Amino acid sequence: MVFNFRIFSINMIIAQTPVQVERGKVTNAEAKAYSQKLPSVFYLDHTVTYRINHKKFSGIWAVQIRNLLNQHPDVGYSYNDFNQTLEPQKSMGILPVMSHKVKF
Repeated sequence: MVFNFRIFSINMIIAQTPVQVERGKVTNAEAKAYSQKLPSVFYLDHTVTYRINHKKFSGIWAVQIRNLLNQHPDVGYSYNDFNQTLEPQKSMGILPVMSHKVKF
């Protein structure tokens, strides 16, 4: 059994084109294209793997818990037609993942 800790931060520059909302109509501000940037986020993940070796193949089971720090950064914006406003979209919190890989 193997225990694996990964600590990383996402420093990608996610650029967006700002939008203007006037009288319920959404238009892109083309003059300011890609001028808005979202902040960097720090994530902590944990993975436990178990490998089973056979004669012709091996199987790897993995259980991951992603985003242990439960960060909820903004990942974009969506337009709310009812309120006619832009609202930030939050990312998911803690995410459990289970996987099985077969190697030949």
